[in-house]
Amino acid sequence: MTAPPAKCQGCGYSSRHTKQKPGETPEFVACCQRWFCAVCRDEKGCTGDSDHAVIATARSGYPNGVPPNDGLYSRIPENVYHGDHTSLSSSGARTIFNTTPEQFLDERNEPRNPKPIYDFGHAAHKMVLGEGAQLVCVDHADWRTNDAKAKRAKAYEEGKAPLLKKDIDLAQRMAGKVFQHKWASKLLARGNAEMSGYWHDDETRVRLRFRPDWIPELPSGRSMLVDYKTAKSAHPEKFKRHAGDFGYHCQAAWYLDGFAEVQGVDDAAFVFIVQEKTSPFSVSVVQLEPEDIERGRQQNRVAIDTYARCVESGEWPGYDELYTVGLPHYLRTQIDDQLEIHAREEIQ
Repeated sequence: MTAPPAKCQGCGYSSRHTKQKPGETPEFVACCQRWFCAVCRDEKGCTGDSDHAVIATARSGYPNGVPPNDGLYSRIPENVYHGDHTSLSSSGARTIFNTTPEQFLDERNEPRNPKPIYDFGHAAHKMVLGEGAQLVCVDHADWRTNDAKAKRAKAYEEGKAPLLKKDIDLAQRMAGKVFQHKWASKLLARGNAEMSGYWHDDETRVRLRFRPDWIPELPSGRSMLVDYKTAKSAHPEKFKRHAGDFGYHCQAAWYLDGFAEVQGVDDAAFVFIVQEKTSPFSVSVVQLEPEDIERGRQQNRVAIDTYARCVESGEWPGYDELYTVGLPHYLRTQIDDQLEIHAREEIQ
């Protein structure tokens, strides 16, 4: 059975707005599938008739749907997590910040077709963490035959990741290398993969979600979140640029804030296990500087506020203004140098 949360899920998102009395335990309302305090139950009409009956406990599990209660959950199906339109994820926030709300809405409502380029990463992820996309082994040398193409198409239709046998073997070799690494092996020795967390933003009431690759159970008791990445290079300096390009500093801030909300732990660490996709499959364990995670946190704040305004207004703008732009600095310098050369030639 699910234990009652400490905070009302109608007004407890912020201490400034809560109507819950000190010491009051929320009660679960069947009609809304939420834990409400007495004031919220009264305001929403959740008393009286049987359709609004209050029951003692919530459902014990939600294998085929999004959990209505905030918290940290195991075994939420990947398609359920990513298909949730009622909360904002880290990747969604990065799309809003780096492009437009219009782009975010289009990607949410019209999910992109599977890309073979990501299948190998899914396989490595599954081999290392033991959780992830269901893999389909296609015993062909390549994808050129009609039979291989048909099996790949069928796997995609079923929401699975098709891979050639040689690529699955390669992913297994990669996993073996991860567990030979001094630090990575310790982080992955014991823990939980693919947990899904849900919480509400204090300022906007927006529901947010996160899904860390791995939450280790360390002998020291230190709280930590681990994200496994495959890359062309595991060199820390090269990963630094990659982290900036893909907003991994925003991801780290998002996950740490979510973990703090659902677990009450505000001093957790966030580390990346980075592995090269080609032999010798080198592995590095990398942390981002705290000041860069704070920059990501500020970017997340902008994205959450933007998302909240769009949800409230029903408007998801694109590039709707009139913009004035300048040439890149390097190009301006190049043109100026060329003009200077032409000017000297005319004088001569």
